[in-house]
Amino acid sequence: MLSAKLEKFGKLEELYIKMESDIASVGVLSLSRAAVGSSTLMWTHYADEHRGFCLGFSFSKKFLEHNSEQAIIGSTDVIYKPVNPFYEYFLDLAQEDGVPEGNDFWTMMLELGMRSKSTAWKHEKEVRIIRGKPGAVPFDPIDLSTVVFGSQMPMGSRATISRLLAGSEWKHVRLQQAKRKNNHEFGFEILDA
Repeated sequence: MLSAKLEKFGKLEELYIKMESDIASVGVLSLSRAAVGSSTLMWTHYADEHRGFCLGFSFSKKFLEHNSEQAIIGSTDVIYKPVNPFYEYFLDLAQEDGVPEGNDFWTMMLELGMRSKSTAWKHEKEVRIIRGKPGAVPFDPIDLSTVVFGSQMPMGSRATISRLLAGSEWKHVRLQQAKRKNNHEFGFEILDA
């Protein structure tokens, strides 16, 4: 029964054209609700083994809600699941009569793809800001609240960032440094730089 339904989806060629077009035009800004700079795993995964830096933001509503100026469609907390949500969705479809409309199907597929991740990543507390276009996301200086330098960040890179933040529009930004905890503890502590 599921294979017959999937064959029907295969005949919806316009759906695949729309999917390709939508994927090429969407941007995703991934952020975390975790305490700024506190996750050893995230420093390892996303900050070049502690050689990078972490930015802390206090975003205004324009980043969290629909906003045509920034092409923001909306924001969503990631949902962490032990089972692939696409699998669950197709199992549910197999038990229903008929095939959903192309737009309904694509909306659900996009939502599942944008909002779901394995429970193995739950420590990230990820938030995704979805944009109607790919590329860098501009922000106002007031949106940046903290910069945390990685424990292994080269001094030259740290000096460059400090110079970039020397202007009066950045005076509110708190500069901090990740440092290894004392010898008998794993992890890092975040100290003022």
